Amino acid sequence: MLACSGALLVYHVDRAINIPEEDFENAPKRIAWYKSHRFYLWVSGATALGLVGVAATFLPFHLLVLGASLGVLGIIYGIFIPGTSFRIKDIPIAKTLLIIFCWIFGSVLLPLKGEIETAFLLVLAGYKGLAILPNILVANWMDREGDKKHGVLSSRVWLGWNGVRYVTLGCFVVSLAVVLQVSQYNNMLWLGLVDLAGLAAMSVLIWRSSKNNLPDIVYFDLLVGFSLVTWLLWLAVY
Repeated sequence: MLACSGALLVYHVDRAINIPEEDFENAPKRIAWYKSHRFYLWVSGATALGLVGVAATFLPFHLLVLGASLGVLGIIYGIFIPGTSFRIKDIPIAKTLLIIFCWIFGSVLLPLKGEIETAFLLVLAGYKGLAILPNILVANWMDREGDKKHGVLSSRVWLGWNGVRYVTLGCFVVSLAVVLQVSQYNNMLWLGLVDLAGLAAMSVLIWRSSKNNLPDIVYFDLLVGFSLVTWLLWLAVY
């Protein structure tokens, strides 16, 4: 509850309140949609804040502090440092690395620390990073023109379209190797392969697309969230 609500609030601030200047070129339709749906913005934001308050009554204080710190990091990295024209995201590939860090920390390390062995926790964190990276690379590719004009040196600077495709394929191959290795210890190979279906579908989607003819980013976002299917299936079986 805390993770989902916090992520929604961070995205609202980034996309509807503190709008990066490059987004006016990269995502003008999204900005227009937010402007014409202010009621949705405030109602969903208020609901998320309420759910954060509910979560706060059940979680230890240190988890709340870490979660809040993660949310702050997700907001301030795109804000200009007072008195300067510099943002953290202007550092080469900082945008890519920060997004991966926030997702890994918020969805794996924070909720599972102390629940499983450290070695296995780190393996899961690495696996999560591999599953998220292709989505970020595609999003950066879509935003390349606006980012370039405004000095955001994201991964598209050093990766061409073929680079995006091969990195995605590499992520899938390494993830498959991880799942096969880990399954020897937990006897849940089938569940790991189910989870990999999202990354496999993303790999196929990227390889079937061209740099000038990409599907809407929402399809890639849904595939990143495929682990929800894995979790629901695990709940149903176990």
